Amino acid sequence: MSKKKRPKLKVKLNMDMLKRPFLLIAVTLAIVIIGLGIPKVLLSLQTRQAALPKGEVAMDEIQPYGADIIEMEAAVIGSIRAQGNIYEHNDYTYLDTLVADPPGTKTATAANLYSELDLKDRSRKDLVNEFYYEAYSLVQSTFGGALPGTVTISTIADPMDNSRNVILITDGTSNYAILDPSTGVPVDMMIEVVNQSVPDLDAFWNDLADLYADYLGISFFVNDEDNRYYDWNGDYDSWYTNSALTSDEQLELYVYISSGWYWTPPEYEGDDWHSTDSYVWSIEFSLYEN
Repeated sequence: MSKKKRPKLKVKLNMDMLKRPFLLIAVTLAIVIIGLGIPKVLLSLQTRQAALPKGEVAMDEIQPYGADIIEMEAAVIGSIRAQGNIYEHNDYTYLDTLVADPPGTKTATAANLYSELDLKDRSRKDLVNEFYYEAYSLVQSTFGGALPGTVTISTIADPMDNSRNVILITDGTSNYAILDPSTGVPVDMMIEVVNQSVPDLDAFWNDLADLYADYLGISFFVNDEDNRYYDWNGDYDSWYTNSALTSDEQLELYVYISSGWYWTPPEYEGDDWHSTDSYVWSIEFSLYEN
């Protein structure tokens, strides 16, 4: 019995149908490659050495602060120059005359936190009190003593430039402060305190620098050990200095602190000076134009 051969089936492939998914995949890959490649090529062309702009910029022309800070710095520098002229005027005796007999009649009181000065930047909501109050409070909390109950406010003209004025604060003693009228920040402040302890002078310096930075809106670099000097003789005499520059190096904050053995004056005729167990501290801090 013969077997009948079954005819072979022929499968006809539709090439058009097969091409479509491959074409879609190829187009998609091409779009992705182009989308990733073109920006990279353009960036490479723009960053080539030959494509970079030519020229140089002086470092001192790069300003780290805005126009408001630059304007404020200019005003403070003007007050620093006025303070220097006042100090040097009349063979260095003019400031002593002003402190001994201040020409002003306006006063400010500790009870009102010396708000009568009305110098702090009213646009700064973070500044609660006048700088003079904050600075004197820092001295009082560190070295002891008490805030002066009443101070006299005098407006003093630069003896070399009548267009510039500073504010002189006196408290009836040798203590004084010369304030920049645009910010209320002291360009020079001198306080003498008597107490029986030796405070942390580095902590005071750091707090003082932070206070200036807060009110001026400028950072000070305060941790340069090369600027620090401290000498203590193991008894009552000591000397401490420190300084810091602003980040744009336009202003320098300087502090000088010294101590000595405090003696009380004679109480009656023929009496002598009497030694005590107290220190007399002299604290002075100033701003300088760098």
